[in-house]
Amino acid sequence: MSYPKPHCCFATASAVLLLLAGITGNAAQAADSGVITQDTTVDTRAVMAYWTEERMRNARPMDRQAAVRDSDSPMVLRGPGMSEPGYVPGWAPGSGPQPDPLDRVTIYEDDDLYDLFMGEISPMTHGSASFNPTDWSSYGPFHRHTHFGKYTTYPISTIGKLFFSQDGVGFVCSASVISRSTIATAGHCVADGNGNWASNFLFCPSYRKGAGSGEPHPDRGCWAGFATTSTPWFNDGNWDYDYACIVTNTTGTTVSNKVGNVTGWTGRAWGGSIFFHQIAMGYPAGSPFPGYHIVACNGTEWYEVQRAGSTDGQKSKYIGCDMTGGSSGGPWWFGLRHPNGSFNYPDTDGSNVTAPWVGSAMLRGVNSHARCQNSCYRPPDASGGTYFQEMGSPYFQNNTIFASSEKVFEVCLNNPNNDP
Repeated sequence: MSYPKPHCCFATASAVLLLLAGITGNAAQAADSGVITQDTTVDTRAVMAYWTEERMRNARPMDRQAAVRDSDSPMVLRGPGMSEPGYVPGWAPGSGPQPDPLDRVTIYEDDDLYDLFMGEISPMTHGSASFNPTDWSSYGPFHRHTHFGKYTTYPISTIGKLFFSQDGVGFVCSASVISRSTIATAGHCVADGNGNWASNFLFCPSYRKGAGSGEPHPDRGCWAGFATTSTPWFNDGNWDYDYACIVTNTTGTTVSNKVGNVTGWTGRAWGGSIFFHQIAMGYPAGSPFPGYHIVACNGTEWYEVQRAGSTDGQKSKYIGCDMTGGSSGGPWWFGLRHPNGSFNYPDTDGSNVTAPWVGSAMLRGVNSHARCQNSCYRPPDASGGTYFQEMGSPYFQNNTIFASSEKVFEVCLNNPNNDP
């Protein structure tokens, strides 16, 4: 077993024994539940053996996917979600008792936060047809930056690089921690959309440049796991359901502890309007990005689309962003506050839209795909490649909708590996 130098070793003999024991996936969920889980026992020893230093270095970025928008699928600006808005708080290491990641808070109409969370509903104006909006002629404006500072500082500490294999080829995506032993990512990072699972999942939080082309952080290491996703993605490649979660082992390659106990975890939010400013983060690895820097796109959600022919209300939302392959599965956060509350100061405009009222870094989407108007070509970048100037995420919802995000996450969060 080999890892990028200069570090890689197991913490203790007990950690080795736990790793070799493997972790067991639940039986696959019934198809009509909208959720499907790998029916497998993860041989963590085999996963560690698979991810040699060379394979990590040569793993391909999972391409940013794109789909031409269906001509009969209308675009709408800032529409309402299909479920009551709500959230679950996250947990920062050392911040006190850990909350239950399934102890959801629903915001109802008589709540003072309801109008704020719903935001404005401002339908897009259209030309001769609903698929020809007059408001939209280019990508949404955004700001992109490479994150600076320690990758082990919460909540940045929750973001990591996700290694996996499909058809014998190694790939990389991004993911983030949402509980003691659960990470969230994109569906296309765990299955191909044609009924086939990926394998050899290895999550490395705080992945860094190191001395060369990238390495797991020596104080963090990596965790193996198994996946759960929505059946609309798994069977049909439906981008509006392109989300997934992975239950990780209770010990890692370096730390004999659950990943969330080490990194902390972010809260989750769902429903409401797509009015909010978003921070999309990940490890883009396609040109011109090197794959070992956390990169962020900051922008306002600017339109939404429902798949043509769908009637269940599930949609995808979009921001301007030009991150490349490898960023898939990275988190969409609304709000980012200093982990030390005394350093957070009220906005002069009194708005909580960019400084939420609860906790820090609420997961409200994942880097999924671009949906293009007529074609998916964008001008070449300086190195001659092509890129897309928008990023889409499925709606996050918590309701009876078939295969909602909270239904998927609940399957992972109910796994015993997440117990205190």
